[in-house]
Amino acid sequence: MSAHDLHHKITAFRQQVEILQSAAASPAHVQEVLLEMLEALQTSQEELRVAEEERHRAEEEQRQSHNDLVVAHQHAETGLRDREARTHAILQTAVDGIITIDMRGTIESLNPAAERLFGYTADEVIGHNITRLMPSPYREEHDSYLARYLQTGEPHIIGIGREVRGQRRDGTTFPMALAMSEIDLDGLRLFTGIVHDLSARVQAEDALRQARDELEVRVQERTAELTAANEEVRRFAYIVSHDLRAPLINLKGFASELRTACDVLQAALPAALPHLEAPQHADVSRALDQDIPEALGFIETSVTRMDHLIRAILHLSRLGRRDLHCEPLDMRALVQGTVQSQVQATVDPLPTVMADRTAMEQIMGNLLANAVAYLDPDRPGEIIVTGERHPDMTVMHVRDNGRGIAAEDIPKVFEPFRRVGRQDVPGEGMGLAYVQMLVRRHGGEIRCHSTLGVGTTFTFTIAHQLAEGEAYAG
Repeated sequence: MSAHDLHHKITAFRQQVEILQSAAASPAHVQEVLLEMLEALQTSQEELRVAEEERHRAEEEQRQSHNDLVVAHQHAETGLRDREARTHAILQTAVDGIITIDMRGTIESLNPAAERLFGYTADEVIGHNITRLMPSPYREEHDSYLARYLQTGEPHIIGIGREVRGQRRDGTTFPMALAMSEIDLDGLRLFTGIVHDLSARVQAEDALRQARDELEVRVQERTAELTAANEEVRRFAYIVSHDLRAPLINLKGFASELRTACDVLQAALPAALPHLEAPQHADVSRALDQDIPEALGFIETSVTRMDHLIRAILHLSRLGRRDLHCEPLDMRALVQGTVQSQVQATVDPLPTVMADRTAMEQIMGNLLANAVAYLDPDRPGEIIVTGERHPDMTVMHVRDNGRGIAAEDIPKVFEPFRRVGRQDVPGEGMGLAYVQMLVRRHGGEIRCHSTLGVGTTFTFTIAHQLAEGEAYAG
């Protein structure tokens, strides 16, 4: 019940009381008025009870709403404390230094990582300008950069990041990566910098640079050694071609003259034999028919063999001197064009290499011919050629299931004129020496892995530097 309604009720009761006072002489009329007043009082009492219940309910709702507001406020405070705790934990445990400054460059905060990095405690630098942590020329440039950014919005470091140098408390400097960002807290502009120490990376780069320089020196020394060795081969080849071939030519010529002389004697022998005694007859016949022709045959065979060896040495020398003309080569097509059709060969997809075509044909031709020549006749022959590209080189493999090579013979396979295993395959033993020379001229190496009775794998590399026109003298 509202105050207005209560006032209206009181006014009505007063009027009824006045009616009772004026009608006191008529009992019947008084009784009627009293009954009306009783009914009105009962109605008012009920209305007051309902109004009291509504008031209590409104107070309860107000109290519950207040409690809900208190609980929500408590939850918000708890969440805020949790977020603050997490943020604090992140800042305290971060590996990188985190520093906050205001618009004047004054340090507002720094985390433990920044304290360790710069050698200051937070109390020693908070309230001081950030330039305390900078060496020259960054110290002199910082304030102007910050002022220009605040005026024009043109970033120098903020929002970009760069590599700079920091200065520790002891005055030493160190390289660091600095990433700056801007935050706005209710109109307050702050700048947060994340600092990452680059000392370890710079040291590693310096060590790598030094190792690269040392490697370059070793490569130059090795190149000089290979050039000197190659020059020795050239001189040796000159000696072989001039000083050794001349006597061979003489031997071959005189052997031919001796054979001609023997033919003359052989023709005159029938007329001379009757004038010889019996022992002389037998000796002369044996000498002209057997001993002299056999000796001349050995001389001619040896001269021919020596001439082949000299030609092989000269060819090896020419391989070391010939200019390489590098071009992109489809190695799979090249190998398939070299494989002998009578042998089962598997050629996997091979990477394209930048190399000399003639040299690659000789390398693959020799390796494949070698694999075919030393297959085991007791089982079907199989040759597999594979390859893969690496960052600095291409690696090629030629694998067969042939006779294999004994472990003690593997170091000898690349030596000139050295042939291992059963000597039932024709040749001078120079094929793998040629291959090694050509592989080295392409900046690579060749290795042999073999198991006797199982098979052999030759693996060689081709350096990618040849794509830039570099040729090796080795």
